[in-house]
Amino acid sequence: MAQLLLIENAKPFISDCVGCARRLFVGPGWRIVAGDRAHAICDECAFKVDPTITVQRDRSNGRLDDSMPPTIVETRRLLLREFVPDDAAAFYELNRDPEVVRHTGEGNEGPQSVEEARAVLVARPIADYRRFGFGRCACVCKETGELVGMCGLKYLDDLGVVDLGYRFQRTSWGRGLATEAARAMVELGFGRLSLGRIVGLVEPGHTPSIRVLEKVGMRFDRMVDYRGDPVAQYVVLAPEPQTL
Repeated sequence: MAQLLLIENAKPFISDCVGCARRLFVGPGWRIVAGDRAHAICDECAFKVDPTITVQRDRSNGRLDDSMPPTIVETRRLLLREFVPDDAAAFYELNRDPEVVRHTGEGNEGPQSVEEARAVLVARPIADYRRFGFGRCACVCKETGELVGMCGLKYLDDLGVVDLGYRFQRTSWGRGLATEAARAMVELGFGRLSLGRIVGLVEPGHTPSIRVLEKVGMRFDRMVDYRGDPVAQYVVLAPEPQTL
Protein backbone atom coordinates (compact mmCIF):
# COMPACT_ATOMS: atom_id res chain seq x y z
CA MET A 1 0.00 0.00 0.00
CA ALA A 2 1.32 3.43 -0.88
CA GLN A 3 2.11 5.73 2.01
CA LEU A 4 -0.13 8.79 2.21
CA LEU A 5 1.28 11.86 3.95
CA LEU A 6 -0.65 14.94 5.06
CA ILE A 7 0.60 18.36 3.99
CA GLU A 8 0.65 20.52 7.10
CA ASN A 9 2.51 23.65 6.03
CA ALA A 10 3.14 24.45 2.40
CA LYS A 11 2.48 27.16 -0.12
CA PRO A 12 -0.48 26.20 -2.35
CA PHE A 13 0.52 24.79 -5.73
CA ILE A 14 -1.11 23.27 -8.82
CA SER A 15 -0.69 19.55 -9.37
CA ASP A 16 -2.36 16.69 -11.20
CA CYS A 17 -3.78 13.88 -9.06
CA VAL A 18 -1.50 10.85 -9.26
CA GLY A 19 -4.56 8.59 -9.48
CA CYS A 20 -6.98 10.20 -11.92
CA ALA A 21 -4.86 13.06 -13.38
CA ARG A 22 -7.48 15.64 -12.34
CA ARG A 23 -6.00 19.11 -11.86
CA LEU A 24 -5.80 20.02 -8.15
CA PHE A 25 -5.10 23.22 -6.24
CA VAL A 26 -3.01 21.73 -3.44
CA GLY A 27 -2.37 23.28 -0.05
CA PRO A 28 -2.40 22.48 3.68
CA GLY A 29 -4.72 19.58 4.41
CA TRP A 30 -4.13 17.72 1.13
CA ARG A 31 -2.53 14.31 1.08
CA ILE A 32 0.42 13.31 -1.07
CA VAL A 33 1.81 9.94 -2.09
CA ALA A 34 5.32 9.50 -0.75
CA GLY A 35 8.04 8.09 -2.96
CA ASP A 36 11.01 9.33 -4.96
CA ARG A 37 8.81 12.35 -5.64
CA ALA A 38 5.73 13.56 -3.79
CA HIS A 39 2.52 13.45 -5.83
CA ALA A 40 -0.79 15.03 -4.84
CA ILE A 41 -3.83 12.77 -4.64
CA CYS A 42 -7.54 13.69 -4.55
CA ASP A 43 -9.98 12.41 -1.91
CA GLU A 44 -11.55 9.77 -4.12
CA CYS A 45 -8.22 8.24 -5.15
CA ALA A 46 -6.87 8.50 -1.59
CA PHE A 47 -9.77 6.42 -0.30
CA LYS A 48 -9.06 3.80 -2.97
CA VAL A 49 -5.47 3.58 -1.75
CA ASP A 50 -6.36 3.54 1.95
CA PRO A 51 -10.07 3.17 2.86
CA THR A 52 -9.26 3.70 6.55
CA ILE A 53 -8.21 7.35 6.20
CA THR A 54 -10.51 10.06 7.46
CA VAL A 55 -11.75 12.97 5.36
CA GLN A 56 -8.85 15.32 5.63
CA ARG A 57 -10.03 18.84 4.93
CA ASP A 58 -12.04 21.14 7.14
CA ARG A 59 -13.28 24.17 5.27
CA SER A 60 -11.77 26.70 7.65
CA ASN A 61 -8.39 26.31 5.97
CA GLY A 62 -9.18 24.84 2.60
CA ARG A 63 -9.98 21.36 3.86
CA LEU A 64 -13.15 19.41 3.40
CA ASP A 65 -15.52 17.88 5.94
CA ASP A 66 -19.10 17.43 4.76
CA SER A 67 -20.41 17.37 8.33
CA MET A 68 -19.34 20.98 8.94
CA PRO A 69 -21.49 24.04 8.15
CA PRO A 70 -20.31 26.33 5.34
CA THR A 71 -17.41 28.63 6.07
CA ILE A 72 -18.50 32.21 6.81
CA VAL A 73 -16.49 35.35 6.11
CA GLU A 74 -18.10 38.34 7.78
CA THR A 75 -17.94 41.95 6.66
CA ARG A 76 -19.73 44.97 8.09
CA ARG A 77 -22.94 44.27 6.16
CA LEU A 78 -22.53 40.80 4.66
CA LEU A 79 -22.04 37.16 5.51
CA LEU A 80 -20.13 35.37 2.75
CA ARG A 81 -20.70 31.64 2.95
CA GLU A 82 -20.51 28.61 0.73
CA PHE A 83 -23.45 27.94 -1.53
CA VAL A 84 -25.68 24.98 -0.71
CA PRO A 85 -28.23 23.31 -3.03
CA ASP A 86 -31.09 24.97 -1.16
CA ASP A 87 -29.85 28.34 -2.50
CA ALA A 88 -31.10 27.33 -5.95
CA ALA A 89 -34.18 29.57 -5.98
CA ALA A 90 -32.25 32.69 -4.95
CA PHE A 91 -29.41 31.83 -7.35
CA TYR A 92 -31.93 31.45 -10.18
CA GLU A 93 -33.51 34.84 -9.40
CA LEU A 94 -30.09 36.50 -9.30
CA ASN A 95 -29.10 35.15 -12.71
CA ARG A 96 -32.40 35.63 -14.53
CA ASP A 97 -32.02 39.43 -14.51
CA PRO A 98 -30.49 40.33 -17.91
CA GLU A 99 -28.89 43.48 -16.48
CA VAL A 100 -27.11 41.48 -13.76
CA VAL A 101 -25.58 39.01 -16.22
CA ARG A 102 -25.12 41.49 -19.08
CA HIS A 103 -21.36 41.95 -18.57
CA THR A 104 -20.54 38.45 -17.25
CA GLY A 105 -20.00 36.77 -20.61
CA GLU A 106 -22.83 34.31 -19.89
CA GLY A 107 -25.66 36.12 -21.65
CA ASN A 108 -28.60 33.72 -21.87
CA GLU A 109 -26.50 30.73 -20.83
CA GLY A 110 -27.51 30.97 -17.17
CA PRO A 111 -29.92 28.54 -15.49
CA GLN A 112 -33.40 28.55 -17.01
CA SER A 113 -35.17 27.06 -13.98
CA VAL A 114 -34.69 26.51 -10.25
CA GLU A 115 -33.74 22.88 -10.85
CA GLU A 116 -31.20 23.94 -13.45
CA ALA A 117 -29.84 26.48 -10.96
CA ARG A 118 -29.46 23.71 -8.39
CA ALA A 119 -27.49 21.62 -10.87
CA VAL A 120 -25.23 24.59 -11.67
CA LEU A 121 -24.51 25.17 -7.97
CA VAL A 122 -23.58 21.52 -7.46
CA ALA A 123 -21.44 21.34 -10.61
CA ARG A 124 -19.63 24.67 -10.15
CA PRO A 125 -19.15 26.38 -6.76
CA ILE A 126 -19.96 23.35 -4.60
CA ALA A 127 -17.66 21.20 -6.73
CA ASP A 128 -14.96 23.87 -6.46
CA TYR A 129 -15.12 23.76 -2.64
CA ARG A 130 -14.40 20.04 -2.78
CA ARG A 131 -11.73 20.29 -5.43
CA PHE A 132 -9.84 23.45 -4.44
CA GLY A 133 -11.04 24.39 -0.97
CA PHE A 134 -12.58 27.66 -2.23
CA GLY A 135 -15.05 28.99 -4.79
CA ARG A 136 -17.69 31.63 -5.40
CA CYS A 137 -19.64 32.40 -2.22
CA ALA A 138 -23.20 33.39 -1.46
CA CYS A 139 -23.47 36.96 -0.15
CA VAL A 140 -26.14 37.27 2.53
CA CYS A 141 -27.35 40.61 3.88
CA LYS A 142 -26.85 40.57 7.65
CA GLU A 143 -29.79 42.91 8.21
CA THR A 144 -32.40 40.94 6.25
CA GLY A 145 -30.94 37.46 5.85
CA GLU A 146 -31.54 37.69 2.10
CA LEU A 147 -29.10 36.27 -0.44
CA VAL A 148 -28.28 39.41 -2.42
CA GLY A 149 -25.40 38.27 -4.61
CA MET A 150 -22.29 36.19 -4.96
CA CYS A 151 -18.60 36.91 -4.73
CA GLY A 152 -15.51 34.80 -4.43
CA LEU A 153 -12.39 33.25 -5.84
CA LYS A 154 -12.36 30.61 -8.56
CA TYR A 155 -9.48 28.71 -10.12
CA LEU A 156 -9.80 28.97 -13.91
CA ASP A 157 -8.35 25.82 -15.46
CA ASP A 158 -8.07 27.27 -18.96
CA LEU A 159 -6.00 30.26 -17.82
CA GLY A 160 -4.26 28.74 -14.79
CA VAL A 161 -5.17 31.70 -12.55
CA VAL A 162 -7.30 32.40 -9.48
CA ASP A 163 -10.03 34.84 -10.46
CA LEU A 164 -12.09 37.22 -8.33
CA GLY A 165 -15.71 37.47 -9.41
CA TYR A 166 -18.85 39.15 -8.08
CA ARG A 167 -22.49 39.60 -9.00
CA PHE A 168 -25.27 41.37 -7.08
CA GLN A 169 -28.99 42.00 -7.39
CA ARG A 170 -29.85 45.30 -9.03
CA THR A 171 -31.53 46.42 -5.80
CA SER A 172 -28.13 46.16 -4.12
CA TRP A 173 -26.22 48.22 -6.68
CA GLY A 174 -24.71 51.54 -5.70
CA ARG A 175 -24.23 50.62 -2.04
CA GLY A 176 -20.61 49.49 -2.16
CA LEU A 177 -21.47 45.86 -1.40
CA ALA A 178 -19.42 44.48 -4.30
CA THR A 179 -16.33 46.32 -3.10
CA GLU A 180 -16.95 45.22 0.50
CA ALA A 181 -17.28 41.57 -0.51
CA ALA A 182 -14.41 41.67 -3.01
CA ARG A 183 -12.05 43.18 -0.46
CA ALA A 184 -12.88 40.40 2.01
CA MET A 185 -12.20 37.77 -0.65
CA VAL A 186 -8.82 39.26 -1.56
CA GLU A 187 -7.86 39.31 2.12
CA LEU A 188 -8.97 35.68 2.41
CA GLY A 189 -6.92 34.73 -0.65
CA PHE A 190 -3.71 36.32 0.55
CA GLY A 191 -4.27 35.36 4.18
CA ARG A 192 -5.85 31.98 4.81
CA LEU A 193 -5.22 30.60 1.30
CA SER A 194 -1.66 31.97 0.97
CA LEU A 195 -2.14 32.90 -2.69
CA GLY A 196 0.53 34.95 -4.39
CA ARG A 197 -1.61 36.50 -7.11
CA ILE A 198 -5.28 37.13 -7.83
CA VAL A 199 -6.73 38.34 -11.13
CA GLY A 200 -9.98 39.95 -12.15
CA LEU A 201 -11.37 39.53 -15.67
CA VAL A 202 -13.62 42.30 -16.88
CA GLU A 203 -15.30 43.41 -20.07
CA PRO A 204 -13.27 46.31 -21.48
CA GLY A 205 -14.93 49.61 -20.71
CA HIS A 206 -17.26 48.23 -18.02
CA THR A 207 -16.47 51.04 -15.61
CA PRO A 208 -18.40 49.87 -12.50
CA SER A 209 -16.62 46.50 -12.39
CA ILE A 210 -13.25 48.06 -13.16
CA ARG A 211 -13.78 50.51 -10.32
CA VAL A 212 -14.39 47.63 -7.87
CA LEU A 213 -11.19 45.88 -8.99
CA GLU A 214 -9.18 49.06 -8.60
CA LYS A 215 -10.60 49.69 -5.12
CA VAL A 216 -9.29 46.31 -3.93
CA GLY A 217 -5.81 47.08 -5.29
CA MET A 218 -5.91 45.58 -8.77
CA ARG A 219 -4.27 47.23 -11.76
CA PHE A 220 -4.62 46.56 -15.48
CA ASP A 221 -2.21 43.86 -16.64
CA ARG A 222 -3.09 42.95 -20.23
CA MET A 223 -5.83 41.81 -22.60
CA VAL A 224 -6.47 38.07 -22.68
CA ASP A 225 -8.75 35.76 -24.63
CA TYR A 226 -11.21 33.99 -22.37
CA ARG A 227 -13.55 31.49 -23.99
CA GLY A 228 -13.43 33.33 -27.28
CA ASP A 229 -13.92 36.84 -25.92
CA PRO A 230 -11.29 39.55 -25.37
CA VAL A 231 -11.29 40.61 -21.71
CA ALA A 232 -9.15 42.93 -19.63
CA GLN A 233 -7.11 41.18 -16.97
CA TYR A 234 -6.47 43.10 -13.75
CA VAL A 235 -3.99 41.77 -11.18
CA VAL A 236 -3.11 42.23 -7.54
CA LEU A 237 -0.08 40.58 -5.93
CA ALA A 238 0.22 39.41 -2.34
CA PRO A 239 1.82 42.04 -0.11
CA GLU A 240 5.47 41.54 0.68
CA PRO A 241 5.99 40.04 4.15
CA GLN A 242 7.04 42.64 6.66
CA THR A 243 10.49 42.29 8.20
CA LEU A 244 11.39 43.40 11.67
